[in-house]
Amino acid sequence: MSKKRIEEDGYFWDEEADQWFPIGSEEDASGGKATALIGGTGDRTKVDGGFKEVLSKIADANPNSNLASDYGKKDKKSVMVRDAVQRVQKKLGGNISE
Repeated sequence: MSKKRIEEDGYFWDEEADQWFPIGSEEDASGGKATALIGGTGDRTKVDGGFKEVLSKIADANPNSNLASDYGKKDKKSVMVRDAVQRVQKKLGGNISE
């Protein structure tokens, strides 16, 4: 049995539901309109201040980690020590903390 689609004045008749629906609605199986998907916008990509504080404490406890270069102390002495450790690591080809 084939369904016959009846359209009038921007609506279509659904035989199964036995009622009229607007063309382009969710019930419209013909796909009159495409659904717009929007994701990853706004403040969902930002890290809040409390979490940054936690990351900073972890970075201070692990000064030779990648986390320390992103969230660790930014004062002159800490940066110089971190850069010196990275130069030695690169020269030796390994991790000093192991």
